[in-house]
Order: sequence, then structure tokens, then C-alpha cells
Amino acid sequence: MAAEKKLFINQIKEGQAVDDIFLVKDMNRAETRSGKPYLALTLMDRSGEIGARLWENVDAFSSACEPGSLVQVLGPAQAV
Repeated sequence: MAAEKKLFINQIKEGQAVDDIFLVKDMNRAETRSGKPYLALTLMDRSGEIGARLWENVDAFSSACEPGSLVQVLGPAQAV
């Protein structure tokens, strides 16, 4: 049985802890100014879209973050 979604994108506030499943709409691999790789993601659910960044273990997670994939997101919401 699938877990029930508890948090929708339109409910996320800055500083809030996020722990839920979202659909990857878009993924781009990029680098920080110091040359460290990261993933820039666009996540979505029925309420909207939100940008996300994956800073750690980029190579290990990049195949799991392909567009169309469902991903478990765990971390704080931050404004950019």
C-alpha cells in the first residue's frame, strides 16, 4: 500500500521541514562556483511546482532523479 501524501507544494513555507514524495518534472546537473556538482530539480504535485537542489551524492542519486520519477524529499525549505 502506498504512503498517503501529507504535504503539498502550495503548503510549503520557508524553514519548514519537508518529508514527502514528489514527481520530478525536470533535472539539470550543474556545478557550484567551486566546481562541486549538484542537481537542480523542478518538483511537482497536483498543487504546483517548486525548485529543489541536491548537494550531496550527486552521482549516486542522478539516475533516481530522472524526469518522471517519484522521489522522497527530506530537508528544510529555503527561499532562494
